[in-house]
Amino acid sequence: MKTLTFSHNSNIDTAKWDSCIQNAPNSRIYGFSWYLDIIFPEWYGLIYGDFEYVMPVFISKKWGLKYILQPPYAQQTGVFPNPEQEIMLKFTRRLSQEARYIQTNLNNSNHIPKNWEIISKENFLLNLSDTYQNIRSGFNKHTKRYTNKAKKNVNINEHITIKQYIDLKKAASGKFINDEILNKLRLILLKSQERNMLELLAAYDQQNELCAAAAFIHDPRRITYINGVSSDLGKTHRAMYAIINDFLHKNTENPKVLDFEGSSIPGVARFFRGFGAQPEQYYLIKQNRLPFLIKGLIK
Repeated sequence: MKTLTFSHNSNIDTAKWDSCIQNAPNSRIYGFSWYLDIIFPEWYGLIYGDFEYVMPVFISKKWGLKYILQPPYAQQTGVFPNPEQEIMLKFTRRLSQEARYIQTNLNNSNHIPKNWEIISKENFLLNLSDTYQNIRSGFNKHTKRYTNKAKKNVNINEHITIKQYIDLKKAASGKFINDEILNKLRLILLKSQERNMLELLAAYDQQNELCAAAAFIHDPRRITYINGVSSDLGKTHRAMYAIINDFLHKNTENPKVLDFEGSSIPGVARFFRGFGAQPEQYYLIKQNRLPFLIKGLIK
């Protein structure tokens, strides 16, 4: 009988783990061991059989109680590849045994477990297999107009370093992003670049001032829009429209999809939809079995 084991990453055969993620039809960049090492260095894994199915687990501890929260820069994790419902149930039951409070995202392929609080989330995907002209014909009228405006105001190229990207992100985000999260983004970009997976695009105005940039991570099945940033000047010039348009010029007619990662912010969601991206649903699952007096203290 196959067993479901729970292990700290230091005890996991990461070659087998990464092979499982790589070969999974529902593979996501967030599941690879190198990526997990950055976003949550003390990650654990649930492993079914001989790495037939795996699930990253993000356990923290407060007041002696274990809890699980989804870390930044990991939109969809869950179980890879997608298991049958009976095996999925084994994973969610074991998850319940490991922590009193759980709030974690599955991937869009995973079965939704019963007896959990479920919150639906929306991602946006754009199929890149068609020609640029056919994809552009799917832009809505606002996106076409803003793209044309942006192309007159900014120039798009790859002449940006990771340091310049992070500096722009810090300046544009100000107090709304902390140094720890910003450093995780920096490490993600550095490691992706080291693995020849990173594409950085930057927008410069007519005075050659950097005003916007975007980061994309390529893997065999999809290209993930991992982050984007605009200064106030970039927003005025609609520079991000020009960046995405330039990206599409370079990356269409291939079998991948562009994963925009979605957003709960209506304006950002409209931006993604404007390029013809299609929504997909994935789910956050939640369980709170904390003692009554501290039930609301872990968020």
